[in-house]
Amino acid sequence: MGGPRRATSSDADELVRLRGLMLAAMSGAPAAPGHWRDVARDSLRAWLAEPDPRLAAFVVDAPDGVSLAACAVGTVERRRPAGRSTASWGSGRPPTRRCG
Repeated sequence: MGGPRRATSSDADELVRLRGLMLAAMSGAPAAPGHWRDVARDSLRAWLAEPDPRLAAFVVDAPDGVSLAACAVGTVERRRPAGRSTASWGSGRPPTRRCG
């Protein structure tokens, strides 16, 4: 088993398989087959192929060299810069801030 590597669009089928395993482990029942797998696979293929992706996935190849042993997937949310840490999107001049 090698170290982690960045996932590519060719890993989409395996990423969907691992998601199904995660959902089954969380619910205690096998993940239902269905259209969601096709949608997830097609979406992952497109998102992982973007030149400036908002989704990143890292994978570890299984010892068999065919499947994946593990993955980590996350999204990047782009926000406008803030001068300080704040959960609020509100803005305004200092005397009028937080006045409605």
